[in-house]
Amino acid sequence: MAFSISASRIPANPLPRYKGSAAKSVISAVRPAQTDDAENLAALFQRVFPTYPFPIFDPAYLKKSMQDNVRYFLITHGENIAASAACEVDEASLTAEMTDFAADPLYRGRGFAGILLAEMEKAMKREGIITGYTIARSISLPMNAVFAGAGYRFGGMLPNNTNISGAMESMNIWYKKL
Repeated sequence: MAFSISASRIPANPLPRYKGSAAKSVISAVRPAQTDDAENLAALFQRVFPTYPFPIFDPAYLKKSMQDNVRYFLITHGENIAASAACEVDEASLTAEMTDFAADPLYRGRGFAGILLAEMEKAMKREGIITGYTIARSISLPMNAVFAGAGYRFGGMLPNNTNISGAMESMNIWYKKL
C-alpha cells in the first residue's frame, strides 16, 4: 500500500532554521517560568507529546509542581513559548533531573535544548545543586546528543521503562557533576 502526503497539506514553517548565535536572533527571552505561564506551557506539552508519564497537560499540576520542587525554563519568541524544559530538584541529595524538554514544532532544529540545558545548569549551580542527570528517550538521538555534547556521562539504559508519546520506550541515563 502506498502512502503519500500532499505538500499543500503541510503548513510551511515561517521561521528559518538557525543554530548557534543565529538561533538566538529568534529568541525574545530565556527565562524561568512563572505560574502565569502554566496554561501556555500545558498547551505546548499537548502539541509535543501524545502521552506523558505525568499530568503535564494540566495547568493546575504545573502550577503545583512550580510551587514544590520543579523549576521550568522557557525560550520565548514574542508572546509564544518556543521551547521549555524543567529541573526537578531534590534538595536532600543536591541533585536535579533535567527533564520535560519540549520544542514547539515550528521551532525545532534550532539548538534550543542546549540553550535551555546551559541556562538550567547555571541556575542549579546557584542553588547549590551538585549533580544534574536526565532520563532521555533512547530513540531520541538529538536529545541524547545534547547531553553527551554538554559533558554528561552515559549511565546505562532502562529497557521499555516509560510510556511516553503513545508507546513504551527505553530510556538512557545521563549524569554530570555541576
